[in-house]
Amino acid sequence: MEVLSRVEKNRQMKHSEPGIVEGIPWMILYIAVVYAMLNYLRIPTEIRFLQTMEISLFFSCILFLDLYLLAFAFITGKSTHDINKVAQAKIFIIFLWVICLIYHFALWILIQAGLSQVYFYFGLALTLGALMMTLSHFTSYFYFVKRNSFYLAKGRIVENRKEAYENLKQILYMYHLVQDVSYKSPEVKQMLRWNHFDTRLEHFISEVGVFVQETSFTQEDLDKLTEIKAWVENLVMIIGQHPLHKDLMKQMI
Repeated sequence: MEVLSRVEKNRQMKHSEPGIVEGIPWMILYIAVVYAMLNYLRIPTEIRFLQTMEISLFFSCILFLDLYLLAFAFITGKSTHDINKVAQAKIFIIFLWVICLIYHFALWILIQAGLSQVYFYFGLALTLGALMMTLSHFTSYFYFVKRNSFYLAKGRIVENRKEAYENLKQILYMYHLVQDVSYKSPEVKQMLRWNHFDTRLEHFISEVGVFVQETSFTQEDLDKLTEIKAWVENLVMIIGQHPLHKDLMKQMI
C-alpha cells in the first residue's frame, strides 16, 4: 500500500516553505528599480513639492503598514497550524515601515534646512524596499498555501486509497465466507434465497468489482464501500445466529 511516511511529509513541507530562492527575483527587481530611479528620476528642488512628496509618502507608509497588519491578522486567524508560521506578520517588515514613516516625517520637518537631494533619494529607496519586502511576504504566503494544499490533497488521495482497499479486502473476504457457508449448508443457502439476500449480495459484489480496478477514490466512493461493507457484515451476523455457525463471526476477526 502506498502511504506517505511522516519523514516524507516533513521533507515535502520543508521544500515548500518560502526561502532565499524565492526572494532573489525581488532583490533583482529592487536593484533594477533603484538603479533606474537614481539614473533617470529627477526630484524637483522646490520646497512646496518636496513637502507634498514627503507628507504623501508619510501617510502612504501608514496606510501600507495598516493594510499589512490587518491582512496578516485576518490570515493568521484563518490559517491552520501548518501555515501559521508563514501567515504571521514579520517584525522586521513592521519595523522597516515604522522607520520609513519616521524618516519621511523628519524630512518633512527639516525641508526648510536645505537638505541634500541624497536624503530624498534614500527615502524613496527605503520606502521602495519596504514595499518590495511586503509584496514578497504576500507572494511567499500564497506560494506556501498553494504548495501546502497540493500536499494535503496528495495525502488525502493516498489515505482514501488505503481506506478503500481495506474495505474492499474485508468485503471480498466476507463474501467468500458467506459463499463457503452457503455451499456447505443448504439451510443457509435457502435462507439467502428466500430473503433475496443472494441477489442483493451479487449485486453489491458486482459494484465492488468496479472499484477493484480503481486507483483513485472520492469521498462518495468511500461512502458507497462503507455502505456495502456494513450490509455484508449484517448478513454475516444474521448467518452467525444459526446454531451451526456461531463461530462465523470469529473467522472475521
